[in-house]
Amino acid sequence: MLPRATAIIAAYNAVNELPTSIAAAQCQSDVQMEIIVADDASPDATPALMERYPDVVYRRLEQNGGPSAARNAAIDAATGDWIAVLDADDTMTPGRLAAMIALAEEKDADILLGNFRRVDDRGEPIDDAPYLDPATLDTNTPLSAEDYVGHNQ
Repeated sequence: MLPRATAIIAAYNAVNELPTSIAAAQCQSDVQMEIIVADDASPDATPALMERYPDVVYRRLEQNGGPSAARNAAIDAATGDWIAVLDADDTMTPGRLAAMIALAEEKDADILLGNFRRVDDRGEPIDDAPYLDPATLDTNTPLSAEDYVGHNQ
């Protein structure tokens, strides 16, 4: 049975970027994929755009609350066993979620943090290396929720 994953996409004035991020989530293989777009009360044409995506769960916040409010609304609606945070102006490579979930299950992890690569407007890498140098990351030491929050202050 394939793992169940939910990609949550927080969006604000992202009508031009959303098709790319939604397509990236739709291209994930070897997972049962749910996609939720949480619109943070965008004044742009996001509601009209989302009508073209009947298979994507769309939640519109009544008032702008920032990215955390939109992400929390999407998390509340999520039904997947795993949640992937995908910003509206981001994308991910096909197969990324399946690989991350397999690693998380192998390590008996509750959360798995992925690296990213910076790209230009055409999606071309800005540099050859991932954003975080893998040599500087300790991937064998478990990280508690408290540690994670503390490192992000």
